[in-house]
Amino acid sequence: MKSSLPRLMNTPGGNALIIDNLATLQQNSMKRADVAMRVQAGELTAQQGILAMRELAKEASGINQTIRDAAIGRTPLPAPRQSAPRNPVASIRVSTPEEARRLPKGTRIILPDGTPGVVP
Repeated sequence: MKSSLPRLMNTPGGNALIIDNLATLQQNSMKRADVAMRVQAGELTAQQGILAMRELAKEASGINQTIRDAAIGRTPLPAPRQSAPRNPVASIRVSTPEEARRLPKGTRIILPDGTPGVVP
């Protein structure tokens, strides 16, 4: 995917495609982290976690293929847009303060009582 970016940058629709796909990949990474934490917390079995990770890997592979296909002209680029709406980053639900401390600083979290927070 990275090798396709120079061909798409600063082209009509290319920047929008890159931004949208990078945001989707970030959300995919957050989902993977959530699955891992749920397995650690015992909410999912190891087998359920493996299956969930495989599905997320398939999703990420499709996202990367979209970029590659657009770079070689296999699929048309989306129409350029004036201003890209920001996709809010999903928050990760934590059960304990220790679980929150293992996350990177600045990560948005949902505390056990349901209130939003940010890892300091």
